[in-house]
Amino acid sequence: MPSEKSPAFSFYAKDFMLGTVRMSLAERGAYITLLAYQWDSGSIPTDPAEVGRVCGCTSAQATKIWAVVGEKFRPGADGLWRNPRLELERMRQADRRAALAANGQQGGRPRKNQQVSPGKPNGNQQVSKTKPNGNQNKSLPSPSPSPSPSPERSGRAARGPGRSGVGRTQDGGGRVAPDGRAKRAASAPLVDEQLLEKHGFGR
Repeated sequence: MPSEKSPAFSFYAKDFMLGTVRMSLAERGAYITLLAYQWDSGSIPTDPAEVGRVCGCTSAQATKIWAVVGEKFRPGADGLWRNPRLELERMRQADRRAALAANGQQGGRPRKNQQVSPGKPNGNQQVSKTKPNGNQNKSLPSPSPSPSPSPERSGRAARGPGRSGVGRTQDGGGRVAPDGRAKRAASAPLVDEQLLEKHGFGR
């Protein structure tokens, strides 16, 4: 018998009803009472007086009830009477507790088809960083090559300004020189000498 007792056992309602369909109400009540007593104590008594005290009836009533209910129990190697189906449930529970304890020592039950991508040493997976607005980098279109000048335009640029005055440059005073060369107007000095003399900055 296991040293650790479970407080409850699985009750299969359909199996119980099929197994007690020919029992009277008193016999069915005594049967479930003896099953609960066996689960808690490990076995049931066979003396009519003891059975009567467990089931809450007289010794005469217990003798009559035991004639029907006793068929559900068998004596073990130690001479004590037990229900075989209930002891099988006890062994199943003990096996489940042992399996859970073994899995707990190994860090829990392993998950099926668990795949972890390699990441940092602490086990965290690597996460790709994006910009604060969440938009991904988009590749900019490459600039299209500028069209090469046509031979006709190249010839005009080599010949210089024509009669239309294209290509004339500006002189220092902001006026366009008619001969295309930059000239500084002599009549427009950069510094007003009269204004300097007025304020005491004469040369």
